[in-house]
Amino acid sequence: MHFFLYYGCYMSIRKYSGGYHASSMGACFITFLVTYLLLDIFVMIGLNHYQLILFVIGIGSSFVIYLRSPIDCANKRLSNEMKKKHQKKTLYMLMVWLLIMLGLILMNQIVYALIICYCMIVISCFMFEKE
Repeated sequence: MHFFLYYGCYMSIRKYSGGYHASSMGACFITFLVTYLLLDIFVMIGLNHYQLILFVIGIGSSFVIYLRSPIDCANKRLSNEMKKKHQKKTLYMLMVWLLIMLGLILMNQIVYALIICYCMIVISCFMFEKE
């Protein structure tokens, strides 16, 4: 279940936000695998902290993603009109995931909320690749 939540959140946001792209499919797979494996460490650390901090971190990461999105891929450049559409879609996806995260916190499903928060942190870090 954790994998599907992480993958769903990750891919739905990254589809429109852009960010780091590995040089090959193998490197992409390894990068995704490493970020997924680090999720367990994040969850163990995050379970010891107050849930409001978690939500604030999620909002901060979402803000970074929104401001930096969309980041073009070298293989597929976006027109200015498409950039505006992608940024708007990114905003909608972020709002949906933040609402889901808030709902999970309110239902005391902290592990699932941490997964969404971690996903947003990872994506926001990928928004600072060398352009």
